[in-house]
Amino acid sequence: MRYPRGRKKLLFSFRSTYKMDKSEIEIILNSYKWIKVPRYKDDETLPMEVRLNKLQEHHIEETEFLINKVRALALLLKER
Repeated sequence: MRYPRGRKKLLFSFRSTYKMDKSEIEIILNSYKWIKVPRYKDDETLPMEVRLNKLQEHHIEETEFLINKVRALALLLKER
């Protein structure tokens, strides 16, 4: 898989010391409100190749966010 410059490093550089407070855990367990990744805004004035690259970058950011949240939850379970 090809990553935009620097993205692979970010994807795998999650620190295991990330802590969540009890209220954040409750929100995650009881709703979808914790998924706060901004929606992709397509700029139709750009060439199609540029638009596609921006969309791919947006999906990588979404994936990184969700992976980091899942890792943090897994750490919480491991600590119990």
